[in-house]
This record gives sequence, structure tokens and C-alpha cells, in this order.
Amino acid sequence: MEDLLRISAIRHAWPERNSDFMIDRPHGIDTYVFIHLWNSVDMVIGGKTIRTEPSACVIYDKTYPQKWKPLPGGIIHDWIHIHGDLPSLISDANLEFNKIYYPKSPAFITAITEELELEHFAGKKHSERLCDIKLRELFYRISRRLDTDEPERPPDADTAAKLKALRNEIFSDLSCCPTVSEMAKRLSVSESKFYVVYKEVFGISPTKDIINARIENAKIYLSSGLYSVEQTAELVGYKNPFHFIRQFKQITGKTPGKFLK
Repeated sequence: MEDLLRISAIRHAWPERNSDFMIDRPHGIDTYVFIHLWNSVDMVIGGKTIRTEPSACVIYDKTYPQKWKPLPGGIIHDWIHIHGDLPSLISDANLEFNKIYYPKSPAFITAITEELELEHFAGKKHSERLCDIKLRELFYRISRRLDTDEPERPPDADTAAKLKALRNEIFSDLSCCPTVSEMAKRLSVSESKFYVVYKEVFGISPTKDIINARIENAKIYLSSGLYSVEQTAELVGYKNPFHFIRQFKQITGKTPGKFLK
């Protein structure tokens, strides 16, 4: 049977408010453990106690001592217990066990962990295979985000939820997208802050995200054979068809006319 990565326990955005809470496993446990700590903690790594920055990540090997304690006020964290050939994946992703990492714009970690949690507990057809795929995505994306600036704290859950709802609303009708200024007002933040938060949540700027969505939708309209280039441009929110043609070619390498053929 194919050696899939399997989850034995998982939680996303898990709170611990108990002032006595701490992790102290001097001999590790019988699974690999991934943690993403939203808050700072006092952690023992390599025999030294370190106060981590927010959004620290650690991938523990099975026998490595795990010891960390939240600061007063508690902790929110994502955590996963994993079985299978995780060492091969960690090596391929150029990561290491038992090392503190600070991925850039780490909101994606909580989002993927939430997906994994839902899939794991649903136990539906192909759940194990889908969890294996999402675990691999998680670690490869962490690796990608390590060529980094200073770590940034993820946006709060309420802001992220509002932003996701706004994005879904925009993508449901691309013919009349609000401007970035209008979107920022909807979230009661400045334009500059909106750009930062949007990229933290979705990994892309709002302008580029909307352009990509417009072009993908345009490809669907054009492929149907029911719409001309000009009609398609209007349907996906371009008032100037020449601007549409230029952006379509930049992204797909073809003009809409050639794509139609």
C-alpha cells in the first residue's frame, strides 16, 4: 500500500488559557509533531530556552524532547500529529526537524490546518489521500515562505473572515469590481494596510488576484463559443476591450482572438 502521510490528531486555532498549561515531553512521542504558535512562548530547543517571536513553527522528530510554555495570557496554536515518511518530505522541502522557523505571511498555515482538520474528522472517501496532499502542500509552502523578511503576525480571525467574504462577493460578479480604496473602506482600514492584510491571507495582491480571476473567467466565456471578445471583456469587468486584450495576452501568452481559435 502506498505510504501516505497520516494524521492521528489535529486542531487549528486551538486556544489554551490555563495558566498551568505547558508541553513537557522529555522523550518526544510516537508521532511527528508540527506546531504553529500564534503567540510567543518560552521554548527549549537544543538545550537552550528561547522566547519565540509570534508565528513560530517547529516540526518535531519523534524522539526529540518537546518543552515549551506559553507566556501569561495563554496561547493560540495550530498543531498536527503525523505518521508516515515525513523525513523524506522534510528533506525534499529543504526543512529540518527540531528547528524554529518563521514563515513570511503565515495565515496560510492556519487555513490549511483547518482544511486538514475538517477532512480528517469527516472520514469520507479519499480523506486519507487528500490529507496527504494537503500536508505536502503545507510543508512546501512553508519552505517557500522562508526566503523572508521579518515575520508578520497573521491577521485576526474576524478580519480574515471579513476579507474572505468580501473576496467571494467580488468573485461572484467580476463585471463591477470595487476599487482597492472601496474595499479598504469596507474593512475600515487604510489602502496600504488593506494591501498588506490581503497578501497575508491570500498570498497575492488584491489587484493581481482580481486580474487573474478576470482572465480565468474570460477563458471560460471564450471557450463556450457564445461570446465575442468585446462581450467577454464586458462580462469580466473591462470597460476598454484593448486593455482586456493586453492583459489577457500578458497572462496567457495569446490574444483572446487566438485563444478562441
